[in-house]
Amino acid sequence: MFLDSKYVVPSSAGLPLSLSATGAASINIKLYGSLASAGFSKDKELQVDLSAEIEPTVSVDVTGEMSVDAFYAGTGIKLKANMFTDSAVKADIKVRGNRLASLKFSLPRETNEIFSAR
Repeated sequence: MFLDSKYVVPSSAGLPLSLSATGAASINIKLYGSLASAGFSKDKELQVDLSAEIEPTVSVDVTGEMSVDAFYAGTGIKLKANMFTDSAVKADIKVRGNRLASLKFSLPRETNEIFSAR
């Protein structure tokens, strides 16, 4: 939770105006990978294959509220907004001694970005 605030302001009509805001965020990172090294002890030449995939996911939720309390009744307005994004990055690295090094990046799926407010 990165935001939790409430503020009460007296209005000119004598009724309290209440303003509040809350916000929360979550981050999830998934890492997949494999590392293979073969033939190093036989011919003393470095042979490495590294494959990795990173999947970050971020979600942010913010809620704001403005209300007036008339002691026996109350009225107000509330706004909820959230954002969600999801993507992935894949990398392949190959090293064959001091003669060959290969690096390949790819985006295995489309990025999803969703924003909503109500």
